Amino acid sequence: MFQFKYKDIDFSHKLDRASSPQDEYWKHMHPFNEIVFFVKGAAEYTVEAQTQKLQKGSLVFIRSGKFHFATVDKGQDYERYVLKFPDSAIPPYLKEKFDEISPFFTSGYAYDYLFDELDSDFELMNVSEEDIRTLFLCILVKLLVILSHQQEKAEFDTDPVSNQILLYVNQHIKDDLSLSSIAAALNYSQSYLANLFKKKMHSSLMQYIRYRKCILAYKMVSAGEKPQTVASNLGFKEYSTFFRAYKSIIGVAPSDTEKANPVDLKER
Repeated sequence: MFQFKYKDIDFSHKLDRASSPQDEYWKHMHPFNEIVFFVKGAAEYTVEAQTQKLQKGSLVFIRSGKFHFATVDKGQDYERYVLKFPDSAIPPYLKEKFDEISPFFTSGYAYDYLFDELDSDFELMNVSEEDIRTLFLCILVKLLVILSHQQEKAEFDTDPVSNQILLYVNQHIKDDLSLSSIAAALNYSQSYLANLFKKKMHSSLMQYIRYRKCILAYKMVSAGEKPQTVASNLGFKEYSTFFRAYKSIIGVAPSDTEKANPVDLKER
């Protein structure tokens, strides 16, 4: 087991010992990418409106800004590798492809050995953190190339109404969205929409929208746009409302974004 956190990456091999009945691992989204490689235990992963029960060797690739959570039977040991890294670590020609495919890959692919390499490289003696980071990034890129050619056609559950809601929100994320406006656009009652989303996604719809807006705002501010302009372009009527939401979800004030390391930011 290890955890290596240096500069813009956070790679770890984790083992949570059996401790309690089934529980839900915290639902959140964040401005970095995450790969979870499942080793053992009993877990089900949800990414946006897609859910899959994990098997030994299952891999989940969660792009930045994607809402996700794991439901884990904590009565069993839960072992996995977790790789956190920025968009800049993904070869540019692969980014669009990974945006379009399912986040789930199951066992049977020729990438298992790469995680053994992570363990081996971490244990190297007389090498610097910069050396380990370079080795880890090389393994990451190799893994991404393999995944890009081996899209899994695994079975997973997708809730059609939740997916419809998410598609609408993502297409109109820069609008001043409200429960009433979304319900009217999709021809559902507000109560039905709110209750279904909460049940399926384990989050309120408006909370999800705030998460989504603030993750997008983080990327826009990081790219050099002024926070005030970003707030206006994302449908916030008052800058103070944007400021509070941004600091709560991202973990830093908009003006401090350039100083922030993505993998140090809050996971919400």
